[in-house]
Amino acid sequence: MQNPYLWSAIGAGVVLLVGGVAIERAFAAQSERLEALESRLVAVASSEPQPAQVAPALVSTMREIEQRLTSLEQRPERAPVAVAPPSEVSTEPSKSATDPADDRPSATEITEIRDLLGSLTATDFDWGSGGQELQRFIALVRDNPWLDDQIRAGEELVDAEPNSTEARMELASLYIGKLLTGQGPEQAIWGGRAARQWETVRGLDTEHWESRFRLGNNYAFYPDVMGKTDDAIRLLEEARKIQERQPTVSDRAQTYVTLARMYQRKGAHDMVRATLDAGASFYPDDASIAGMRSR
Repeated sequence: MQNPYLWSAIGAGVVLLVGGVAIERAFAAQSERLEALESRLVAVASSEPQPAQVAPALVSTMREIEQRLTSLEQRPERAPVAVAPPSEVSTEPSKSATDPADDRPSATEITEIRDLLGSLTATDFDWGSGGQELQRFIALVRDNPWLDDQIRAGEELVDAEPNSTEARMELASLYIGKLLTGQGPEQAIWGGRAARQWETVRGLDTEHWESRFRLGNNYAFYPDVMGKTDDAIRLLEEARKIQERQPTVSDRAQTYVTLARMYQRKGAHDMVRATLDAGASFYPDDASIAGMRSR
């Protein structure tokens, strides 16, 4: 299964390219509509009836209305509609088949959704074998408002506590949840919202590893033509320096793998080797690092 972040990146490029064409077409269509409207106004003005013509037409219309009213008044009255007495009227609200409350997940499903979202947004999630988890997550959240409700609550919390890095990272994860359930340009929108949260956290905390890794890893999936490769390298190097100053964490080997891939894209083969050698010194048993070193 392909990483959906790739479609987020491609979607961003498509939005930019298609957006320019759409704007140009919109201006052309607007000009055509204005010209057509102008022609209609001129035609109406040239054919506008004179007062002597308007008066007889108005009198005729008024007479026709009077005749219709008289006809209606002469019709027999309709039978009254039976109305149930107050005591027989139900006070219970009717429950619609499309009531949003009916679609809300159960407590058990909410726990499963949270677990799946945590797994899908983990920095070391294996997209090659995680297809079933993704499909299960989509099935649970697609037709109910739970994820939208969580996003709304998360945005309110960030508004109330703008300096909370934890709240912003949680909101970014929820945005990624929406990205996973969307398609094409919609994914680009949610991916952009998540990136803005990561960038803000990066500015709030100079030692925040995850925000830098997620930004760099996100940019790594952009096509090279979009010019994000250097940004990916810069952010991943920041993440690498932070993690090398801290105790080794098992899920951070991906920093070296993605960084080496970016140097490879740039043709900087010495940096590819140096990055992988450094990664191997911290993660000697990591299969991805070992695989790239053996090529």
